[in-house]
Amino acid sequence: LIISVGAQYSTGVDEQTNAGNVSVYPNPSNGLFTIQLKDIGVAKIEIRDLSGKLIQTGLVTGSNNNVDLNNFPKGIYTLSVDQNNVTSNHKIIIN
Repeated sequence: LIISVGAQYSTGVDEQTNAGNVSVYPNPSNGLFTIQLKDIGVAKIEIRDLSGKLIQTGLVTGSNNNVDLNNFPKGIYTLSVDQNNVTSNHKIIIN
């Protein structure tokens, strides 16, 4: 008798889901990022630290939007952009 047990682990953020519709630059940054939406409309953003704590939310519209994270410590954060019920996830770095 052979029993096969499998497990799937997530070790990071999927940066490929709909990532082509959103650009984030410069990255790394000193804390000021631009989010560029390729589709015109409104998108909800969420920024979390590596522990998963939500540190900032907001709405962005149009093509170029500035996000200021200068008040947060240097490190790696995740940015989720939800537009038209499609979410893209991005790793952003404050240095």
